[in-house]
Amino acid sequence: MHPNKNKLLDLFYNEIISRGKADVLSHVDSCPSCQDYVKTLHSVNETLTSWQDEKPLPQTFAIILDNISQAPVKPVVQRQSIPVTPILQIAFSICLILALIYIIQSKIVLLPVWETVQNMWFVETFGSFGFVLLLFFCVGTFITLSLTPIILFDSQKIKL
Repeated sequence: MHPNKNKLLDLFYNEIISRGKADVLSHVDSCPSCQDYVKTLHSVNETLTSWQDEKPLPQTFAIILDNISQAPVKPVVQRQSIPVTPILQIAFSICLILALIYIIQSKIVLLPVWETVQNMWFVETFGSFGFVLLLFFCVGTFITLSLTPIILFDSQKIKL
């Protein structure tokens, strides 16, 4: 069985593990194909070591820089004021969320299970509105965290 090319490279560069070295050497001695590959490695190595290092001309860096086209510099434009639209959108969203929580709170208080829940320490601490506020944000957090892998998977799928 022929050893793979990596084992022959390891043998050539003397990086092969000692326990497998004898098997690879005995195979190379009896296999003309592997002998040719090792001879090719020797030939390439001799060619590479015979090449002289060349130094670039002193003005090479300047020539390269001259050939790189400069992109025109765009003038800096400063905004005159802070954009108000995002701030208004956030404020409107907060008002809608608080109104929704107030409506949900008024409906939950009417449920028969409220008799049991209202005596719990966290409901007494935060009140009915605070309890519904925490419940609202816990459910929202759960929904957000459960949708995150799906959204992440879809965004990576689009990039491919």
